[in-house]
Amino acid sequence: MDPHVKSPLKRSDPSPQNYCQTIIKKSALQKKKIRKKCDEDDFVMYHDYHYGNCFRFNGNKSNVIKTKKSDWKNGLRLELFVGDPDEQQQFTYKAGIRVIVHNQTDSVFSDENGIDVSVGSQTNIGITRTMIKRRPYPYSNCIDNYQSKQILQRNTFMKIIAARYPQMNKYSQIFCLKTCLQEFLINKCGCFDLSLPRPDNSSINCTGCETTDDLNCVQLQESQFYESEIEKCYSFCPNECFQVLYETKVSSAKYPSKWYASILKNSTNLFHQLTKYDFEQMQQMILMVNVFYEQMNYNLIEEYPELSIDALLAFIGGNLGLFLGISVLSLVEIIEFGIYLVYFFMAKLLQFNKLAANKTKVEFMQK
Repeated sequence: MDPHVKSPLKRSDPSPQNYCQTIIKKSALQKKKIRKKCDEDDFVMYHDYHYGNCFRFNGNKSNVIKTKKSDWKNGLRLELFVGDPDEQQQFTYKAGIRVIVHNQTDSVFSDENGIDVSVGSQTNIGITRTMIKRRPYPYSNCIDNYQSKQILQRNTFMKIIAARYPQMNKYSQIFCLKTCLQEFLINKCGCFDLSLPRPDNSSINCTGCETTDDLNCVQLQESQFYESEIEKCYSFCPNECFQVLYETKVSSAKYPSKWYASILKNSTNLFHQLTKYDFEQMQQMILMVNVFYEQMNYNLIEEYPELSIDALLAFIGGNLGLFLGISVLSLVEIIEFGIYLVYFFMAKLLQFNKLAANKTKVEFMQK
């Protein structure tokens, strides 16, 4: 899960724990002990091209936080302070955060994935997991291990990704498509788009698109790409053989209430930055988000061959029995009869040749 948060701190602050302590707050209404305290190991900070400072929750595969119950009380609950509107929301047309729910092994792009969560609201995001298992070649063109010899032989574009984009540890169709766009822009503009996967510096001799001419070229060629080249990229970038999808249902309510806002203002350990603001101003800078499983089961969509080898043989035998009136056993009997018939004629032929040879010998001796 990726809560993309525009941080109220300066970008130069190097401590993820400081970010976590400033942004992640315990609810003032929760009287029971919190199940998991805020810890820097639970959140990984990284920079996103579109949203700046972002935080990934539960991204550490060696320390996965699990839940065994559904509903909003057993998920991730955050109360977030997104900053003073006059100081930290001057260069954006919307106020809030962006939340992306995805599998740990997936490559995500904030411009295509995610849910916008507005300030002044409590947003509930209920998720349902669906797993898709596709059959590999020859049943389909899906890719599991894109660095295998068979894939590299069938798909030459995978060689480019393996050589220039080592950050793709596991094959992802969306990453592949973004890479295809990046290669197109490099060939057309002579530079790479900073919002797309960046090629390895040692594998290509170009820089990021930063000048006005470069950005105009990127905008023009990107439109051209989606008009004429995207179909070709889909042939290079088929689906994953195994994919995990999260369907989301979103509901919201006004947050905070006037009563709860007074609690936040008078609290010494919760949102101490809010003491100087009134209720209307608080609604422009704080929000609550709950991310939870709607149900603990999941959907599995798995592909099977329509006909296996055994089923194909049974199908052929059944049709032979239906249309020709024979079964496999009777077919074997016919073959056996044919063998006996050939053996009989061969034996007769040998016997005839032997009698003919003896007759010739007797006639020669009489002369």
